[in-house]
Amino acid sequence: MSDFITIGFSRPSKMWPIPPFFAWAIMAFESLVSLKWRNFSHAYVRFHMDGYDRDVVFQASGTKVNFIGWEKFQEIEVIVHEFQIPITHETETVIIQSAIDELGAPYALFGAFGIVAVKAAALFGRKIKNPVTQKGAWCSEVAAMILRDYDSIPFTADEVRAMTPADVCDYLSAHMPA
Repeated sequence: MSDFITIGFSRPSKMWPIPPFFAWAIMAFESLVSLKWRNFSHAYVRFHMDGYDRDVVFQASGTKVNFIGWEKFQEIEVIVHEFQIPITHETETVIIQSAIDELGAPYALFGAFGIVAVKAAALFGRKIKNPVTQKGAWCSEVAAMILRDYDSIPFTADEVRAMTPADVCDYLSAHMPA
């Protein structure tokens, strides 16, 4: 294993002629809320597995929380931005164990929709928790959970359940070198 993990942001590589509606909706929503164009719709975590000499991506996509090989991932996604986060070998082991424990959990689509309520309330100066409780996770929640497990990034559970890919990217842009 390496001495860092990578948190990345991407969008589907096939956006035309039949665009993936959910990716476009995420980019439009994120851009509208932040008043800044967001050219990504997905957050992921990449690990290097020294014993196999391969990078793997941990993500929530499709219907499940899953791993996919880096080469295959790059065939279906456009990589927009990545951050390398230095970690100890012990922390990396704990993070990968946690990721493995989450594999197969359902993609929490309705929980992701709950973020819309959180962001809408914020536009009116109100801070609310994600009103949807659903088992599973969505992509930015998976990335935020990994960051929460990283020693110096103390997100609360409520913060994690309300984070979008743009929120995770903005946090990293402010606190980590790209």
